[in-house]
Amino acid sequence: MTPPPAPPGRSKAPLIIGIICAVTAVAAFVIGGIGVVAYLVIRNAEPDAPTASGPAPSTDAAVLETDHLHFGTDSAASPEVELYIDFACPHCADFAEINDPDLRQLSEDGMVNLKIRPLPMLNASSAGYSERAASAATCMYAQDPALFWDMSEALFAQQAEGPSLTSEDLADLAEGLGADEDTAACIAADTYTGWVNDTVYPPALERISGTPSVYLDGEQWTGDYTVPGELHLAIVGE
Repeated sequence: MTPPPAPPGRSKAPLIIGIICAVTAVAAFVIGGIGVVAYLVIRNAEPDAPTASGPAPSTDAAVLETDHLHFGTDSAASPEVELYIDFACPHCADFAEINDPDLRQLSEDGMVNLKIRPLPMLNASSAGYSERAASAATCMYAQDPALFWDMSEALFAQQAEGPSLTSEDLADLAEGLGADEDTAACIAADTYTGWVNDTVYPPALERISGTPSVYLDGEQWTGDYTVPGELHLAIVGE
């Protein structure tokens, strides 16, 4: 009796195909993992993009890293003048009218180390004008320190209407004084109210009881700021 023929040999093709599929899957997993890691590294290395549309508000580092606006020279040989003001304060408006021209000239001539601290001491009674105005003046300073003086004068002139003025109103006011588009946006966004309230205000409260207050070379000046030229004489000594 003839034995039955042996079964044909099994094809190795399915096994090879299975191995190829497995290798491909592992490779895809590894490449995908590398891609995820790379994405996370890149995302964490880059700053978050702004979520709001329009120009980002100004955050000038020179302003944010100090508790004052600086004018004039840094020379230790020059007199240091520290001025605390509130744009809602009537006495500050009187002080500015009499003394700001002298302070501006001295600083522009490099004869004084002037530090101005805008405060929100009358914020509650002025419906927030104190902090809005302080932020607006700081935005102008960030564009050009010379513009601070013009804005300061305008803010004091608007003091009576201050509680009813919005930040957009102050931005319009600034544009009339030469503020550029970014500075107007800075003012409308109340960009520096946090700096005014969190950086400038707390240490000021530990040193002064009201505004305007002036310190000359670290000592509180007790002269009469309503007398034209008296502060100037105390600063320059002649």
